[in-house]
Amino acid sequence: MQAQNRNLPEGVSGRSTAETKPASGQNTRDSIKIFTYSGKIETWTVPANVYQLTIEARGAEGSNTAESKFRPGKGAIITGTISVTPGQSLKILVGQQRSASEGNGGGGGSFVTDSTNKPLIIAGGGGGSGNTEDELNKQGQAGNRAGSGISGGSIGDINGTSGATNGIAGYQSGAGGGLIANASVRIAIGAGKAFVNGGGGGNVGLGYVQGGFGGGGAGSGAVVGGGGGGYSGGGSTGSGSGLGGVGAGGSSYNGGSNQTNKAGANTGNGKVTITYTPCAPFTATLINDGPLTCSKKLVNLTAGGGSKGATYAFSVAAVQLGDSTSTTASVTHAGAYSVTVTNTDGCSATAITTVDSTCTASGRLAADDSYLQVKLAPNPLENEQLRAIITGATNQVLHLRLLEPSGRLIRDQHWQQAGNQEQVEWNLSGQLPGAYLLEATTEASADNPSQRQTVKVIKP
Repeated sequence: MQAQNRNLPEGVSGRSTAETKPASGQNTRDSIKIFTYSGKIETWTVPANVYQLTIEARGAEGSNTAESKFRPGKGAIITGTISVTPGQSLKILVGQQRSASEGNGGGGGSFVTDSTNKPLIIAGGGGGSGNTEDELNKQGQAGNRAGSGISGGSIGDINGTSGATNGIAGYQSGAGGGLIANASVRIAIGAGKAFVNGGGGGNVGLGYVQGGFGGGGAGSGAVVGGGGGGYSGGGSTGSGSGLGGVGAGGSSYNGGSNQTNKAGANTGNGKVTITYTPCAPFTATLINDGPLTCSKKLVNLTAGGGSKGATYAFSVAAVQLGDSTSTTASVTHAGAYSVTVTNTDGCSATAITTVDSTCTASGRLAADDSYLQVKLAPNPLENEQLRAIITGATNQVLHLRLLEPSGRLIRDQHWQQAGNQEQVEWNLSGQLPGAYLLEATTEASADNPSQRQTVKVIKP
């Protein structure tokens, strides 16, 4: 156990050991950033071209004194893969195990958050040693509920808050601090501090009875262990008979994918290890087989440049057409289309292509039935009768709707398989004079793209 920092104020570092080295047995471009106990909250900036991190956090073991009958709880080990952006700032606190001469305080939790204190990975610290055993609750917990104090102690907390002290006069200990709240205090003892409040260990003011940095609660110095710090702090207890128990472990949090969560697995001080691989920059490509013509109503887009497993997000005018592993998409309208290609390492690139059309209005009329048309006879209406002829939807699913300008539906009709020419005659005697919209649409099929035609209807 290390004691070199025992006389330093909270948040002051005796030494800071953060190092970067290649990851053994992994891709030669992989790097590892290691943070060991320093007594302060450190910041680290995500390097260029890095979009995901694998983070392993180890909570500190609780402290042990010779006067205690049962050993402290061990810290949790929590591992997950987190999505990040280059240049993003992270905050890192590595939990401390106090030396035997500093009492039997709880171990500090190890925290990794973003700059706003949003948790990414947190590993709970173990509870301090004591005179009554609780093998399950004294360990740094793998889940987000902290351990409970024993011998009448309080229940462990959840959701980033703190442990609570429920001791009685005699031998007392402090509960652990959580992410966002200091430990609750029933009597004047050393409660662990929240991460957002600096993460200091509990201190009863005697100099030798202290909790580990990272929210560890102070122990009684002999029989009653302090609660461990973590996402939620571990509970603690007290005893008037000298039979007080071990402290409860703090809880953990895993906001990543590919999770591994182990309770009571780390001894000594905590540790944070960050593994990352800078992505390989590349160039995306996008081509089309256009242009659109009056007879060619569908153009294929083909993207390239991505590696195996890449995703391709096609869009037009900032409207996403969908994420897919397919390198192709089909479109029916002219315009500037883009694709964002994202490789499995998080690196992305964008390419643009323009789809042109040579089909003019006169060309469409010459195409006869190949183009959806709606004709009114007459317009403005006569005798309150709407007469419409629809062409260009042969063998297609056809919908016809009469709408108010506000979009409210007045009447509609549907054809599952339209003929060369369809005709409707609707009586609008119940409608007020004014302008209406008649909208015809067809559904896309293997042979035909979807079409829409809207005309204004005037009812005198």
